[in-house]
Amino acid sequence: MPTTATEWLANNPGSLDQLDELLREADVPIEIWTEIPLWMKQEIAAQLAVSFSQPYWEDIARTTGGDAAKAIQQGLDNGWSIRKIADEMKDSLGDGKYAKRRALNIARTESGHALNGARKASMTRLMVDMGPEIPMRPEWLSVLAATTRDTHAILDGVPADDEGMWTLAGIRVPWPAYYALPPQERCNCMCTIVMSFGIKDSEAHRLIQEYYDRELAL
Repeated sequence: MPTTATEWLANNPGSLDQLDELLREADVPIEIWTEIPLWMKQEIAAQLAVSFSQPYWEDIARTTGGDAAKAIQQGLDNGWSIRKIADEMKDSLGDGKYAKRRALNIARTESGHALNGARKASMTRLMVDMGPEIPMRPEWLSVLAATTRDTHAILDGVPADDEGMWTLAGIRVPWPAYYALPPQERCNCMCTIVMSFGIKDSEAHRLIQEYYDRELAL
């Protein structure tokens, strides 16, 4: 199914002519840059399967009759927003504001885990393809909103360690919203990861140590 980006490009053919020309000279159609490849969709599905196999999901599945898992899988397959995914499952959670809040919580948390897992996989592929000659590392990105937890805010801009991991509230994780985090550090997490190019090991180690110093001060 076409992504929003591809639909926009189709409706605005003159807006990115120069970029399109450069990419086509390299025999890379611009549409490839705006679609999720099959392997990444498979990675998203694999991360959802991990979530759905966890003990906590038994309660969710029981109270929603399986609608939560179905809505999340369908939503990520079709590029739905988090709110649309939540809307698809909220009726199975009962009536009122609590049902809406819980649906949004589930949708945001599980989508975050699956999408960040796929992003991390793509970054790992890129690092392997480019080789050590081009220094790069995944970097934690927090939204730094009023509701951002302090433990998440102090991780903003921190690169992954030499094993591709971060330590969040004393727990080592490969990406935000990871399923092994406790609810107080996982639920409604809106953090993500980006690739930091040109960062050398010495700089990464310094930033990581500065993070540990901030964590001790909390």
